[in-house]
Amino acid sequence: MPPIESRQLRYFMYLADELSFSRAARKANISQSSMTDQLQRLEDVLGVRLVDRNRRNVCLTPAGSVLRREGQDLLERIEALAEKTRAAGGISRERLRIGYSEMALSSPMPRIIQNFRHRYPDTDTILLEQSSNGSERALLHGTFDCLFVPDLQAHPRISSLGIGNDTVLACMPDSCRLLDSPSVCPEQFREESIILPEEGSRFGDRIMAAFARADVRPKIAARMSRASAILTLVAAEAGIGFIPLSLVGLVPDGVGVRPFANPPLTIPFSLVWRNDPANCVVERFVAIARETVGQADKLASGSTMAISSA
Repeated sequence: MPPIESRQLRYFMYLADELSFSRAARKANISQSSMTDQLQRLEDVLGVRLVDRNRRNVCLTPAGSVLRREGQDLLERIEALAEKTRAAGGISRERLRIGYSEMALSSPMPRIIQNFRHRYPDTDTILLEQSSNGSERALLHGTFDCLFVPDLQAHPRISSLGIGNDTVLACMPDSCRLLDSPSVCPEQFREESIILPEEGSRFGDRIMAAFARADVRPKIAARMSRASAILTLVAAEAGIGFIPLSLVGLVPDGVGVRPFANPPLTIPFSLVWRNDPANCVVERFVAIARETVGQADKLASGSTMAISSA
């Protein structure tokens, strides 16, 4: 039997976490066709089917569940062995695996990483996209050392640092009557069809919670994995979508945006990390993050004071 390649096992773990070929491929930085091909090769080597899939769903088979449970430990042991081998040969570089959601690109994340790299140039930083859906599991399973995501639920093994709040915008086709007002409120969506992020998204959960508080149950027309896909459907008049203000640059022609009012709707955004076991590299990164966010707060405060005095 030919040997199992570690990259095939790693790609399978991405797929097992995401249960989506497209999201797993993005996380692995390969094409979706390559992800499918590598899974097929792994299944051929093992002689069993690891996932059941159709046009809409992906789920693990019993064999796939076993491989997922045991595979992560095997990958971690392989990585640890590689690190020990490099250290024995006089090559030792610390590594930090950072996951991020789409929202993070316009957050303080890039500046935090830049400052960390300048301060610790001998530490390798590895960036991989990770949606908020499944982010807690990926962090606890050791796929990442830390994550930039919308707030996770409290967990005894996870610590967090708030790095800001992002305003939620309702995105509507130019023909939508709600664009006549400078802002919107949940009660105006009773008769509207809406487009949300995928199931399990913290961003989507926050929006639905706002509707629930107002006793509003809008019709969910579709769920999409990326903001660009949501905006495409909005432009086609398939419904009303929602994005964070940080992604407003993606809004195409033919789509208007409005914030929520009374009260405003925002999404808290955080850096999260495992606190068990302790990781000195993560501790350095968190310290840089605190420093960077503190500097940004001081700049914002100074700007506010200057505007007020003017």
